[in-house]
Amino acid sequence: MKNAKYLGSELLSFAAAKLPDERNGTKARAAPSRRAGRTLPTRYIDLFERAPVGYLTVDRRGRIGLFNPGAARLFGMDGASIAGRLLGKLVSAESRSRIATFLAQLFGERRRLICKIEVPSKEGQPETAELVGTVSEDGNECYIVATNISARRRNTKEMKRSQAELRKLSARLVAVREEERTALARELHDGLGQMLTALTLDIAWLQRRIERFVDPEKRKESLARARELRKNIDEAIAIVRRTSSELRPASLELMGLWPALEGEAARFASRSGVKCVVRPFAQAARLQNPGLSVALFRIVQEALTNIARHAKASLVEIACEESAAGCKLTIVDDGRGISEVESSDPNSLGLIGMRERARSFGGEFSIAGAPDSGSRVTVLIPAKALRGTP
Repeated sequence: MKNAKYLGSELLSFAAAKLPDERNGTKARAAPSRRAGRTLPTRYIDLFERAPVGYLTVDRRGRIGLFNPGAARLFGMDGASIAGRLLGKLVSAESRSRIATFLAQLFGERRRLICKIEVPSKEGQPETAELVGTVSEDGNECYIVATNISARRRNTKEMKRSQAELRKLSARLVAVREEERTALARELHDGLGQMLTALTLDIAWLQRRIERFVDPEKRKESLARARELRKNIDEAIAIVRRTSSELRPASLELMGLWPALEGEAARFASRSGVKCVVRPFAQAARLQNPGLSVALFRIVQEALTNIARHAKASLVEIACEESAAGCKLTIVDDGRGISEVESSDPNSLGLIGMRERARSFGGEFSIAGAPDSGSRVTVLIPAKALRGTP
């Protein structure tokens, strides 16, 4: 067996023998060419010895042959300690069977394999390493690249935790905004709406008094002014009702999602001139989760806004299907079709908002289109969210 040693010294002779002859492209043992005042084999040595990952060779008995400093660091040892050691002795007890299986498969199947192991550390918490192994041409040893992936796992775990917190925060902000919309809509309807209605009654009273005027000219002028005032008040009432409905449709709370969508489709068709058809559940029952009803309504509302602005469509269809797995909401138009660049644009806050609304209930959101063949928005909501448990 070879004496265990750092990979650099053996690599120097190997690289010198394998360098191509620049004159005819053949392999030659001539003195290596120099680049920037250093021999190419020396550059190879630097590459391996300074690599942040570990490189090592292991024979059929599992003993370490060649290795670089990165491998020694990974296993928490110096060069003298790791020399000639059994690889299985350097990992945690739980990982020894995995190492044995990994090496047996490597030498038996002679193909590239990957294995994850736990390595004891001085801090007490085991480090996770990923081993990627291949077998030499003569089949007597294997080459292993060892990477410490603990930091990557910790970062991934932290990222997932942060994303979950941001999603909770986003859901809370959406909920607060919906509460504010509901309060404002109620204030407009119950407060300002009632005041305007009272003014309408006052104007009617004034009109009856004006009709008693003796002077015909004065009566005519006053009635004209009263009618104009009545017209302005009626327009203000219509604006209040429309604004209140846009903030929070009363039908959404009183009758449920599908009647609210039908009303929104009618308003969309009136404003845009685009035909909009709603195909809800047959004999649909109201969703048990009011928050989900609001989320689906807002998704449809945003989708219709995007269609009116960008799609150049003549027909929109809104449909929903229910199954044991949950429900699927689709909004399909026959417009120009959204491009892949547009659908993945990180600055498209409307699409991001729709996606987050779906995710807040454990659902999925997707949008796809084809040139001149329209676009399709699909929202999948799991059954548990329909029952009020997102």
